[in-house]
Amino acid sequence: MKKLQYCFFIFLSCNSVAQPIVTDTSLVVKPYFVPGEVKTYMVTEDEKIDYGPMIPVKAKSVYRITFKVLDTAKGYNILYSSETISTSNKRLALESLIARVSDHVNFTFRINKEGWVDSSSFDKTRIQLLRSFDSIAAAEKFSESDQVGVLFLREKLEDGSAVEGFMKPLMLFNDLYTKQLFRNRKDFISGTKWDIFYKPTLPGVMVLELKDVNKTDSTANLLVSFIGNRDSMAKYANPVFQQIHTDVTGRPMKSLPSEMRNDFKRNYKIMLRSGWPITIDNLENQFYLQKITYKTSMKLVEN
Repeated sequence: MKKLQYCFFIFLSCNSVAQPIVTDTSLVVKPYFVPGEVKTYMVTEDEKIDYGPMIPVKAKSVYRITFKVLDTAKGYNILYSSETISTSNKRLALESLIARVSDHVNFTFRINKEGWVDSSSFDKTRIQLLRSFDSIAAAEKFSESDQVGVLFLREKLEDGSAVEGFMKPLMLFNDLYTKQLFRNRKDFISGTKWDIFYKPTLPGVMVLELKDVNKTDSTANLLVSFIGNRDSMAKYANPVFQQIHTDVTGRPMKSLPSEMRNDFKRNYKIMLRSGWPITIDNLENQFYLQKITYKTSMKLVEN
């Protein structure tokens, strides 16, 4: 059952835009990048699935992620590049497959003052991922249940809806530039989860907070939290889960949960003069038949 749940969890991505506007009590984050600028991050992804009294299943992958500013003529055109350093997911075949397929992914996108805009290379990247996916999957031997998950994942990759699941650090990076105002208090506002093209997928409550500003080293610490609407999350996830369960067992589930919990908490440390993140720490939880805990840590490497 944990494998079925994981199949659709990878599609639940979120995009919630610095010479910043900053005071002692508030901060508006906007990018102020320089053409030719390159920033590299070491990224660690940890995942744990709890299912009943049994020992939790854990997975870990490490990546080197690079952002290169190509030009700033119309917003910021940026090249995202990914290198998979390691993956230790022997009991999570799909996570291992995603980590290996994510190796050497290149993706060009554009940011303007509103945050995410578009990507002229989306289809090129999708084709690149498909070719890598087919090559790696063909060389593997999967269990019957994993094979269903692999086929489902490929189907979603082919129609484009799973592409963001192979570029999760990019989603965390971009999320920073879609928020309007951080203040030195917790602001609870109506928010939503977004897909890779900034289209809403899940309504909920967003919490924004400026934790502190350090003018000595010109940095700021920000908090972005999200609590998803449980009814809406169940309505979004149930059809996907039902499809996977039917494919695996040959019969539909008799009943599915009417509520599902999906929330996250993200801490950003940013450079005030440029808006580049220094560190990003993400903790995401999903409760739907089982519990999935997903942690991501991104740390800037000096270029």
